[in-house]
Amino acid sequence: MSRSKILCSAFGAAMAAAMAFSSPALALDAKQCLPMAEMNAALKAEGQRTLIIGNRIAAVGREGSTETRMVRAVNTVTSNADGSIGYQLEGNNPRSIPSTQVCVRAKLTDIQLFDARRTDIPQAAYLGGEFDLAVQEKAAKGVRPMLLASTVFGSGPTEHRGLPLMVFGNIAERGGTITTRSAAGQPQMLALLNETEYTSVALERLNSPKLASLSLDGR
Repeated sequence: MSRSKILCSAFGAAMAAAMAFSSPALALDAKQCLPMAEMNAALKAEGQRTLIIGNRIAAVGREGSTETRMVRAVNTVTSNADGSIGYQLEGNNPRSIPSTQVCVRAKLTDIQLFDARRTDIPQAAYLGGEFDLAVQEKAAKGVRPMLLASTVFGSGPTEHRGLPLMVFGNIAERGGTITTRSAAGQPQMLALLNETEYTSVALERLNSPKLASLSLDGR
């Protein structure tokens, strides 16, 4: 084999390896859990940035007792630059304590960031059915859409979209919910949140005239 063919072959192999490394098939998957350092490295490799952060709060019963206690676990929503891939993540500690393990609760696509500081509701937040009534009722109480995405299941040829995921938030009170719309059009709360807010990355995007011109808020 000539030197030029050897070099071409080696270059082709290197390119194939680089493409395989960056392939979406290597993206994180729903229900996948990693130590915090490994999760951060994986997210960085995918160009993920955290847009929303808060605590999921839930009442947990004590075995053999009618008493309950409140449990908090940090929840975040991330996205890459164009909103084509993102994740809802949950740590094993509340925001005030660094988590040692983080799990992918949902893999996301078609991510749209909304400005819940505004009183008007983006048309894209109205998903139809009874969900629209819930959007209006929440807005009357100061709880507005912060982010909308589609959930993703499987990978490659078997990849398909699931139900939508919307984060609602009350900016003043820092409360919120993660909610979906059922196939019948009804709202279903997936998680109750507190200490919920946009990250500096999200605020930069929301405040960017360039992104506003690209209708990042769904209009």
